[in-house]
Amino acid sequence: SQLPFFQLDGQAILKLSEGEIAFYRSLFQMMDAEFNSGQLMSNDVTRGLLHALLSKALSRYEGVVSMREGQAQRGVALLSAFRELYIADIRSIRSGIPILHRKISDYASMLAITPNHLNDTVKKLTGHSASQLIHNQLAKQASMCLLRSDKSIAELSYLLGFEDSAYFSRFYRAHTGKSPTEFRDHGQ
Repeated sequence: SQLPFFQLDGQAILKLSEGEIAFYRSLFQMMDAEFNSGQLMSNDVTRGLLHALLSKALSRYEGVVSMREGQAQRGVALLSAFRELYIADIRSIRSGIPILHRKISDYASMLAITPNHLNDTVKKLTGHSASQLIHNQLAKQASMCLLRSDKSIAELSYLLGFEDSAYFSRFYRAHTGKSPTEFRDHGQ
């Protein structure tokens, strides 16, 4: 029950070659014959064959998973680097510098990858596109500014990187369900 392929979050399917299929099939046939033989030690022999089958499957499983984990680790590192870049852009507002809205291609270029690779990796790991992550973070930053600042919405919209406060209002409503004024007046 402790083997990784029996866990709910484990990968329970192994793609086998023809040779591996023949090997596992012969193990199952031997276990079946031994179990049905009714001989004195058949339970011990069946248990030994089952142990051999599970050990072989585990060695195959760990090889596949270690390859996937290497890919996943690279993806997580890429996501982390991307997040640091866009968070740094958004944090510029703390110094009174307007937030710079970059294109996904700009971030991809900084990370020395293609925009498609960046989007695919981010989507696979988070379920959101790269631009959705940025917009969600920008909406959170806007909410904090609306709650903590006494600047006008037009001033905040400029600091948040929007040249047009009407566009900022549409953006904010699309991401929060409230206008900036409604959010500021009624809080969260």
